[in-house]
Amino acid sequence: MVVALLGCATGSSSLLSDARWREDLGRSTRSTLATAVEKVFRKHAVELRRSPSTVGERELRYESVWVDRQVTAAEEGAGVTRARNRIVLVGTPMDAQFSGGRVYRVRWQVENEITSVKDSNWHMGPMVAEVQTRLQPVFSDLEMELGTGLR
Repeated sequence: MVVALLGCATGSSSLLSDARWREDLGRSTRSTLATAVEKVFRKHAVELRRSPSTVGERELRYESVWVDRQVTAAEEGAGVTRARNRIVLVGTPMDAQFSGGRVYRVRWQVENEITSVKDSNWHMGPMVAEVQTRLQPVFSDLEMELGTGLR
């Protein structure tokens, strides 16, 4: 389940300086990206909140729902009271086209929001290494699906 996927492992945790984990996923057509997202998100029980519309959007954007996760020891020590994450995929059109249509540069982003003893409203907080470790299989599967989709 997603909660288990985004949950944190016990043991030491490290806070990273950015509130987002960003990486390039590769290049893809709209249809290849849609198929990859459906397949990989279903496999890893990631629920989509937003899929791109088929009319009028220059940029493709997929967003998962926010998923609450366990606060790590390092976060707790820094005053974090609650934590959650979501996955965002953004496809930016490139000049290139294949027989399958326009090609998009696809970027992966995992966002980290927290509440704290000083601010009880959700706000961006430093990324936790455990989140990257737990979501790496989702990233790797998407990267593989996109890589094989254009071949």
